[in-house]
Amino acid sequence: NAQIECKAKENEKRSDELDVMEEELKAMHLEITRKADVEKDIANRKKDLCQAEEKYHSDIARIDEVLCQEKELEEQHNTAAKHVTEAAGQLTSLSEHCKWAERQAQACKGPGIKVRI
Repeated sequence: NAQIECKAKENEKRSDELDVMEEELKAMHLEITRKADVEKDIANRKKDLCQAEEKYHSDIARIDEVLCQEKELEEQHNTAAKHVTEAAGQLTSLSEHCKWAERQAQACKGPGIKVRI
């Protein structure tokens, strides 16, 4: 009888130890699950960061392209402005030459005759 009681106490003690171990295992399982979730979250954030970095580089390339186009347009504008200035100068010169030619023609025709070129 005493032997049975001793065995029962040992079994109860082992049962308590097993209960403690079970709680520890549950806690470890929760910790492992939490760490796995954190690692998954980190992996997702890394993926998002990589995508953002790719977009950043793409945006920079596009900005560089637009800046090059803007520079080309500015050069074209400057060239066109030079041509307009040259044409205006030629037009002024031509206008002065026409006035001179009118005066010469008028002088050749004499007073009273109006010459228009």
